[in-house]
Amino acid sequence: MDTSYKYKFFMIGFIVMLMVNIGIIGSIWYLKPPRDFNDDRRQRSSQPFERELGLSKEQMDTFKNIRDDYRKEVSGVYQNIQRSKNELYLQLQTGNEQNIDSLVVVIGKNYEKLERMNFDHFQELSSNLEPGQREAFRKVMRMMVNPQNRRMGGGSPPPMGRRDN
Repeated sequence: MDTSYKYKFFMIGFIVMLMVNIGIIGSIWYLKPPRDFNDDRRQRSSQPFERELGLSKEQMDTFKNIRDDYRKEVSGVYQNIQRSKNELYLQLQTGNEQNIDSLVVVIGKNYEKLERMNFDHFQELSSNLEPGQREAFRKVMRMMVNPQNRRMGGGSPPPMGRRDN
């Protein structure tokens, strides 16, 4: 067999295999379903509760509904904060200092509202637990509130009882 014929045969085979590989990789990449990053984040945020608390299916469904409602409420507050911050920094660009104090107060009030919503949310989650699950819930909350507790093992969460206003 002639060497030039072997070389041509080798090159044609190599190009065909290369094209097949590119086609397979391209189809895997193209046909891959889009990833929902928000869903991944939601899944990760519920994992400590499911894993640490040993939630029943009913409790997981209740937690999911509570969490979805909470996220809708919190989203509006975050939008208000962002709008107020945008307006505040617009004042910086224009040099107008008239509304700065009132905008800072509005931002602070929204952060205060957000913290209260967080507290109420976790209190509502806690109220849907069995008495034996509440200690594990406190432990998870300690880690969430103060991530340094993961390494140092210290601190304790605030009491889980109702606050009188």
